[in-house]
Amino acid sequence: MLEMITRQAQEKLWADFGNCLESEAAEEFLETLLNLMRIMFALNHDYRRNIKGFRGRYQFISRDRRVTMAALFDNGRMTVRETVIPDPDITITFRDGRTLIHFILSPRQDII
Repeated sequence: MLEMITRQAQEKLWADFGNCLESEAAEEFLETLLNLMRIMFALNHDYRRNIKGFRGRYQFISRDRRVTMAALFDNGRMTVRETVIPDPDITITFRDGRTLIHFILSPRQDII
């Protein structure tokens, strides 16, 4: 009986560890993409024109809060933060890191 409980505890720990790694990888991937956008805004005048005069606060978050990334737009600039921000204009919530990766890599996102 004790062996079965120990095995179940180990399986749960490994599953939690795997979820943690997935979430961290998803957060790093999203952060990289957002920072590449930020660099493009800084270097490319034509690309920067897309956010001229735009102000917005985007929150990307997973239900378990293992993924917390924000993109802030103000005065033709974009800032990326790895945190939960107050008063976002839009919050995109994903079930978990795996779902976030699937969404980003999907060839056709269903965006309403």
